[in-house]
Amino acid sequence: MERISHRELRNSSGEILRRVQEGHMFEITNNGVPVAQLVPVYRNSRQLNIAIPAKSDAPLETIKRATLPEGVSAVAQLIAERDAERDK
Repeated sequence: MERISHRELRNSSGEILRRVQEGHMFEITNNGVPVAQLVPVYRNSRQLNIAIPAKSDAPLETIKRATLPEGVSAVAQLIAERDAERDK
């Protein structure tokens, strides 16, 4: 995830939003302190918006495991719900 300042976002918003649309993710800082993340929006409401780097040279054991926010179903549960809806 690329880190940019709020000033850079303000001055280059069109270019940055184009890159987000292409799949890039940005961490926005204010006075050097991270305050937000700018990530692509998925049009399919069933698809979870979890930021996962496309490529990492880090050893697998050092990559943090993703956790779901409270109230968000696990993927297996979403699949089971989808299948149940299809069987109706």
